[in-house]
Amino acid sequence: MTASEPPRLLVLDDEEALAFVLSRIARRGGWAVETAATVAAFQAQFHAARPDLIMLDLRLGEVDGLDQLRFLQAENYAGAIVLMSGDVDSVLREAGELGRSLGLAVVGTLSKPATNDEIRELLATLFRSCRG
Repeated sequence: MTASEPPRLLVLDDEEALAFVLSRIARRGGWAVETAATVAAFQAQFHAARPDLIMLDLRLGEVDGLDQLRFLQAENYAGAIVLMSGDVDSVLREAGELGRSLGLAVVGTLSKPATNDEIRELLATLFRSCRG
């Protein structure tokens, strides 16, 4: 990313309504955004975009979001990761610990359902860190 390019965000969430809200808020905040509802789409977009930030849902129907953390480790992903889940906070905390133990930069969590203000605040903070 150059100083003139917006930071790139990739959202993996099989809840299309939430992915739409996240992407709308992020675009208004200056992010270039891609969304994926499946692991195959996520991995293809990951390779195409090399995002600065990934927002990753831990519950993806039949697929485990933790497997995507292992994928990101194998790909030597050096960007930031925000984990999302509707599970209890301890699940997010433990998943974050796993991600960090894999050498990934898990920089935040988002409990679902999240308010627009929570999403906006988190993305604004991460936007500044990606630009800084």
